[in-house]
Amino acid sequence: MLRTYGVEPLSIWVLFIAFTLLARRDRRLLYWLPVAGAMVLVVLSGTYVLWCLARGTAASRLNTTFVHWVATFAGGLAIPALWSWLRTGVARDLPRLAGRCRAERGWIAACLTLAVVACVGYYVCGRLLAEHGAFAEYDTLFESDANRYALIVEGVARDHQHVVLKHPLFALLGRLLHALVVPVTGSRSAPSAVSALAGGLCLALAAQYFRLICGSRLLALILAATLGITSAHLVFAAAPETYSLAAATLVLLHLLLAGRRRFRLRLRHEVFAGVLAVGITVASAYAAVVCFFVARAGRHRARAFVRWLIHLAGVVGLLLVVQSVLLPPAALRTGDLGMYRDEQRFVARGPGARLWTITWNLARGLFAENVVGPSVRWTRNADGHLTLRMGPYDTPLSRLLVVGWLVLFAVALGILAAKRVLRRPTLWAALICLAGSAALHSFYGNEYVFLYSCTFTFFVWALVAHALTGARNIWVLVGIMAFTVLLLVNNIAFFGRVLEALDSLPNL
Repeated sequence: MLRTYGVEPLSIWVLFIAFTLLARRDRRLLYWLPVAGAMVLVVLSGTYVLWCLARGTAASRLNTTFVHWVATFAGGLAIPALWSWLRTGVARDLPRLAGRCRAERGWIAACLTLAVVACVGYYVCGRLLAEHGAFAEYDTLFESDANRYALIVEGVARDHQHVVLKHPLFALLGRLLHALVVPVTGSRSAPSAVSALAGGLCLALAAQYFRLICGSRLLALILAATLGITSAHLVFAAAPETYSLAAATLVLLHLLLAGRRRFRLRLRHEVFAGVLAVGITVASAYAAVVCFFVARAGRHRARAFVRWLIHLAGVVGLLLVVQSVLLPPAALRTGDLGMYRDEQRFVARGPGARLWTITWNLARGLFAENVVGPSVRWTRNADGHLTLRMGPYDTPLSRLLVVGWLVLFAVALGILAAKRVLRRPTLWAALICLAGSAALHSFYGNEYVFLYSCTFTFFVWALVAHALTGARNIWVLVGIMAFTVLLLVNNIAFFGRVLEALDSLPNL
């Protein structure tokens, strides 16, 4: 409980519940309360920082108490808006959603079928990986921490195993999804099922996005299915990690951008999408900000951004408090800042980090091995752990596919460069997000970009989708379908090589 840190949230939130009741009669109070509260928080936080600097480094327990107090206050500020949004959602959003589902029941059924097939496939892959020991130790599967996140979603992780500062609300959302899948899969396989469920949801959202971009239902389903069988999604939608959930939230952000007018979106929808994205991983804040700014133009954009940011911080703060109450080991602790020192092993250093090597790793990770699976090999990382890494393309099919894919992607870029009509806000958002991923992984995690591939592979396919806008030529569809079938064959073989390598681990 937060009482451990000298804060009892429920007693503080009574004040904000009273404000909520008043706001029903005065909507100006509902509008200005979060802004006024945010100004108070900024002043108090600045004063606190100056006080800490004057006294030297403050005790970590005091810092933690202050952080929890700020989260509690910020969460209280979100209560009036949340109550208003909940009432509006029930009165307007749900009937509108139900009407759209009835009007497009065939399309919805197709997306759900794709999601279910993908979810089952990912779940089977996850079971196979678990049986071959992929989740038994840290770093075994492409430097992933699958065992850590399995413990988190199961609710048995200890304090130091939670990484709340990097994945603020993963424990809360993961536990919720875990509770949903346990009756179906059992507790043993539930962590992999959580990632598989997120992987299926990701493809359903991607299909809707591709449809809005391309204008073709068939092409949208083909592109979404192809995204689902890329090596990135095939591995990390099966492993109990944060990546498939992060991918689903990133697709949601871009889907809301693509369907902003069609879906008649409001600030509340963008706030909730941002909360999900940032709650899974703080690095997604970049994509959330990009999508928010690209969706708007004009002099009021800065003011809208401030309101969005204040509401997003408030809802995240409220959920952090709820998470700390329900899952005490997942409470915020400023002492956990030390984990960022451990991240130094992922950062490229000095002249030894050669420009050519960095560029090669980046290009291969962003545009090749995340789509077409190569061979795999064992190496030892900086901590001395054996870890599976991507190897060379040593089979005729993998070489043919990677060349064909790169040619396809180059042609798509050429079409986008030649046709100005295709350069829509959604294209710029995908390009900026992909460029952000490239900039990040040019110095962070550059030696194993594949580990993060689920968080940027969608951006690559979004560019292809824009290039295919309006494509009605039957040979284009046949070519894409042929590529998808060959990619499926290759990546199933790639997954088989991963299992074989895992079996050889005890003999190394």
